[in-house]
Amino acid sequence: MIYNQLSVNDLVEIKYMMNFLFKLVLLLVVVACSPKPELSGKSQVSMLTPKSDSSLRKKTNAGRGLQKLGASYSSGSLQDVNNIDCYAVAVSYEGERKGICKHETKIFNNIQVVSQTVPDGAEILVDGVDMGNARKFLVIGFELQDVDAQCPEFKTLKFSDFKTMGVPTIVASGTFDILDEINQITMTVSMTDAQELSSCENQPFTWQMAGKFDHGTFGTAVFGP
Repeated sequence: MIYNQLSVNDLVEIKYMMNFLFKLVLLLVVVACSPKPELSGKSQVSMLTPKSDSSLRKKTNAGRGLQKLGASYSSGSLQDVNNIDCYAVAVSYEGERKGICKHETKIFNNIQVVSQTVPDGAEILVDGVDMGNARKFLVIGFELQDVDAQCPEFKTLKFSDFKTMGVPTIVASGTFDILDEINQITMTVSMTDAQELSSCENQPFTWQMAGKFDHGTFGTAVFGP
């Protein structure tokens, strides 16, 4: 037989190789089954906003005021994505901050980061997003009374801003895994599932309504607690 032709040294070497291969396979199984470590660190997420087509606006900017449930808005409810003059992005996931935005009876909670507000067609940079899985991004759009005016910061709206803008509306949302320091995402804005926001509260928001912070309500006559 073949074993009769092998020396003692050959048999020892074969046994050594088999033992090594067994340990290697066992190590690979352990590594594959081990829980993945939590990512740590901050990341930047970018998104290009669409440029609104002024020829497709549902109503003109001039004199498009709206009285809605007792509160006067210069631009009223958003009628079309081509009416959007300004965009911001809010990011929601489990974290230290407890920011919330309300839509009627629905609440978007655990908002940790809010981008700067940019004009339509500009790139949004969301800084300080914690790396990890299942980060929910909310794209918020609103229109201005004067299309040439500067966009107010959605994260820090002041009482005077509400008289120059329409009701902020979620026009896109999506969940993404943010695993790199620099990330780029794409979302399509639409009025199909648009949701008007009645208020946003708590950090990272610092809305000021009639001298009071952290509380504001669109579409009602009440602007403070």
